[in-house]
Amino acid sequence: MSNYDLELEKLRREIDKVDDAICDSLLIRKELITEIALLKKKYGVTEMSESRREEIMERLTEWSISNFFPTYVLKEIYDIIFENSILHQEVILLRIDSTSNADMNIGIPASNTEQK
Repeated sequence: MSNYDLELEKLRREIDKVDDAICDSLLIRKELITEIALLKKKYGVTEMSESRREEIMERLTEWSISNFFPTYVLKEIYDIIFENSILHQEVILLRIDSTSNADMNIGIPASNTEQK
C-alpha cells in the first residue's frame, strides 16, 4: 500500500468513528424523545412545542455561525430529525395497546410504556 492509501484509510477510519458517534447520539436523542412522549402521555399533554423547535434552531444556528458550518445543512438535517421526533411522539401518544410495539416498529420496549 502506498502512503496515500495508508493515510486515506486512516482518515476513513476516523470518519467511521465520527459516524458511529453520530448514530449513538441519534439513538440517545430518540430515547429522550420517548421519555418526553411518555411524560406527555402521563400528564395528558398532546401538543408538540413549536417554541422548543425554534429554540433549538436558534441555538444550532448560533453554533453553525461560530463554527463556520453551513447553517442550511444543519437546518436540513434537523428538519428531518424534528419530523422523525414528532412522528415518534405521536405514535407513542396515540398508542392504546402497549404490547403492539413490534407491529409499529418504533424501537421501544413495551415495558417502557406501561402505565404504573
